[in-house]
Amino acid sequence: MGILEKVILRWRRKGTGLRGFRPDVPNKVPDTPAKPSEEDDYDYLKAGRKQSEERLQKALVRVKSMVQYPEGRAQYRRLLTAVEGFQKNQVLICLRQYINLW
Repeated sequence: MGILEKVILRWRRKGTGLRGFRPDVPNKVPDTPAKPSEEDDYDYLKAGRKQSEERLQKALVRVKSMVQYPEGRAQYRRLLTAVEGFQKNQVLICLRQYINLW
């Protein structure tokens, strides 16, 4: 669960805001606090978990297809080689800048 989801849940449960902050109503206590039902919170969590599961399944399908076919493996190897080359170039550039500053 991310930070934003936690903030939304806290706001929905208390009905006030983040840690009771309300800029428009100074020092006013409501007669009946707004309490959403527990089902609403659980529905929200279920929806988030379902989305996470769908993202995970989609990524798993991509990886399986890449492993299954030689073209996918070759493409991954080319990508990996390009990234490693880029990282080496970045290290060399950083070293050159460090040497020039020194």
